[in-house]
Amino acid sequence: MSRPKLDPSILEKTKEIEYFQNNVLRPVLKMQHPLFILSANEYFLKRKISFSQLGKEEQGKYINSMLSRDIAYKNLNLGFVIGQFSPEEYVYYRDNSNEFNKRIFQMLKKRLLDSLEEIIA
Repeated sequence: MSRPKLDPSILEKTKEIEYFQNNVLRPVLKMQHPLFILSANEYFLKRKISFSQLGKEEQGKYINSMLSRDIAYKNLNLGFVIGQFSPEEYVYYRDNSNEFNKRIFQMLKKRLLDSLEEIIA
């Protein structure tokens, strides 16, 4: 039995999405890194959470929680990213927003988890 072949249009779409991720999303996330750190610090200060006093595991749980459960915080950070798009990039993002939102939050979560020492709240 041979493996089924993927429709070439699916492969094209995947290549476009990966291109957008690597050439638009990643650079925007890198550029906005200081803003993400600032917003995380403010998030914890506002909630009176002594983030720096927590163990690494607890810190990771808080990061996961705020990026998965707090809709307002998620939307704030999404705005930091979308606000950097050109009109053409925004149109492409809009047409694939569900896929890109997943990717944005995966990359943002990894970025924050890799930068725990920068979050001082």
